[in-house]
Amino acid sequence: MRFFKFLAIAGAIALAATACKKQQVAEDTPNYGRETGLVNTNFVFNVATGRTPQTKQSSANTQATASDAFRGIQEARLLSFLRSASLADGSHILAAGTANKHYSLGHVMSTSDATTDQSKSHRILELALPSETNTLMFYGKAPKSGENSDFAQGKISYLSKVDNSNATDLTQYDFALTRIVDVNSSGYNAKYRQYGDLILAALNYITAAELVNENVTFEGTNYPTTLKWTEFVTISDAGVITPATKDPSDGTPMCGLGEILAQALATLATVNPGEVRAGSGPAISRTMGDLLVVMNNIHGATPTDLYEAKAKALADKIKSRIESCFEGTAPSLTWKVVSDVVTATGYTGDVAQVVRIGSTGSALDEYPTIAFNLPAGCSQLAVTTTKSTDAAGRVTAPGTITWSYLANVQVFSTAGATSCYNVYYPAEICYIGNSPIRVTNEAVTEPEYPQGVANWDAEASWTSKN
Repeated sequence: MRFFKFLAIAGAIALAATACKKQQVAEDTPNYGRETGLVNTNFVFNVATGRTPQTKQSSANTQATASDAFRGIQEARLLSFLRSASLADGSHILAAGTANKHYSLGHVMSTSDATTDQSKSHRILELALPSETNTLMFYGKAPKSGENSDFAQGKISYLSKVDNSNATDLTQYDFALTRIVDVNSSGYNAKYRQYGDLILAALNYITAAELVNENVTFEGTNYPTTLKWTEFVTISDAGVITPATKDPSDGTPMCGLGEILAQALATLATVNPGEVRAGSGPAISRTMGDLLVVMNNIHGATPTDLYEAKAKALADKIKSRIESCFEGTAPSLTWKVVSDVVTATGYTGDVAQVVRIGSTGSALDEYPTIAFNLPAGCSQLAVTTTKSTDAAGRVTAPGTITWSYLANVQVFSTAGATSCYNVYYPAEICYIGNSPIRVTNEAVTEPEYPQGVANWDAEASWTSKN
């Protein structure tokens, strides 16, 4: 929300109304209604642009610069306050909690009313204010347009409690971020985790690729081999994953294909401090596509010794596991249908609600943007490790690498497990103006108003009309 104090900030709303003192209205002011006690006034906006807010939304959607179009103001409301102990000098609202009168103004400014000329003010409409009014408060919000406007331009709960019965009560004027998934939508958390758990099952299945007493053929001879991908990396107490430099079989220098396997796993499973590892379905498809390119290259290589033959056999196992969960031509992969992923991974969890929304493709490619209408960034991966036993770059007992989703993602505000209910739309542009009024018993034309934000709050600008 944009809050503008004393009406002098570029990009702000400045308000003014010219009214009359109560003791003068009966004799001096033709605009005073004796029966109603109301005085017709001129209500004026001073709008200028050119401030740069800090935001991840686009410049155009936040009116960040003077060259960005002003989007207008709609759903506007104005409240008037009478002079009182807390408003004796017409100062800004402090303790006053109830307005004297409320005005629902609707759509008060359009894009065509915008100006980057900060020497201009706009008189918008005439209002009848109660006599002895000395303070006004204004609320409004920017209109939204275009595809996905809630994401692009924000969405909040704007004055949702205000109606005609309580419109003068400031305690009802609420502004709150809006959840993307309605908290009253039962079952969404369970469904959200079903998607995530199946994706994690696939990731852990691929990372845990191994040969278990399988024959590796080199120069016409079979060699029974048991070998884990995790034997190609060392894992420290702190969880740092480093490519091993020696072959796990006998401690000889790591062969060329083994070095590629080692570097691929270390790169895949290392999430550096401050780094965000994308966990959406499409992001993981792209990662696996890149990994499959590497495994395809090893698959096409000719081993020069037994160690490279074993590394190639392990790469083929990794390749097979990727292809059991994904389809397409590397690096452009997509998820296979849910039943295929379940079969490949041996996953035994509940997948009853992992259902495709689109007419083609896999439900896992729809997580979380299509399946839950959530931004892809709300799904972020983490890696948990156990230490390997190694000596001088040779792994003698492999550690473990386990994938999970972050419970406290940076775009959430959660106390525990990941919850799809705790993701919100960005805030949208709202306006609040809070201003004392100027009182005169003379008619004031538009050219006589102080022009521009620099002059608006200067006392000298108003002394000719008092």
